[in-house]
Amino acid sequence: MLSANSLPDEAMDHVIGYKTSQEAWDCQERFAYVYVIRVNQLEFHTITENDYIIAALSDLSPEFEVIKTIILAKDIPISLKDFRAQLLGTERYIESRVTNLSYSISAMCVQNEI
Repeated sequence: MLSANSLPDEAMDHVIGYKTSQEAWDCQERFAYVYVIRVNQLEFHTITENDYIIAALSDLSPEFEVIKTIILAKDIPISLKDFRAQLLGTERYIESRVTNLSYSISAMCVQNEI
C-alpha cells in the first residue's frame, strides 16, 4: 500500500486509487507533466489558463484527438482543473481499452491453441 508520508501533497492527487508503488511509478509521466506545467507557470506568469491548455493540447499524443477536438470546440474556455479531469478520464478510458484488447487477444490465442 502507498504511504501518505512518502509523497508530497501535490503528488497525492495523482496516485489516489493506485494500490501499489509500482502502479504509481507507472504513472510517473503524469507527475512530470504536472511539474513541467508548474515550472512554466513560474516562467510565464502572464500567460492565461487557456494558453496553457492550448499548449498542452498541442503536445498530446494522437490517442487524445477526440478530447482535443471537444475542448477546442467549446465556446467557453475550460478551467485547468476541468482540463486535468478530462485528460485523466480520457487516459483511464484509453488504458481500459488497451487492457480489454489485450485480454481479447490472449483469449483468441488460447482458443486457437486448443
